[in-house]
Amino acid sequence: MDELVPGGDDSGRGGLDAVVLAGNVVVYLTPGTEEDVVARLAGLLAPGGLLVAGFAADRHVAPGDLGRWCAAAGLLPVAAWGSWDGGPPGAAYSVQVHRRPDGPGPVAP
Repeated sequence: MDELVPGGDDSGRGGLDAVVLAGNVVVYLTPGTEEDVVARLAGLLAPGGLLVAGFAADRHVAPGDLGRWCAAAGLLPVAAWGSWDGGPPGAAYSVQVHRRPDGPGPVAP
């Protein structure tokens, strides 16, 4: 992916303003790899960049799982809804926005 994203690499010097995981990307990741994938995606974000994910929350990934993976990657929660149109959080679907903190340096140690 490094060759596709200018300024994005595993050093934490990401260059993207946003990474969007729409259409259940999160639930189709190989179980057990999700935290590593989120950490790598967080590393692609520029300071202040957003990770946005929407997924069916009634499968093997719960909304709290994504929240934990994002926190472990150093991302801060911004918003959470139960649908892409801003519905209240619910059991069947989750849309979450997390932000990379402003400032230089790696997202996570």
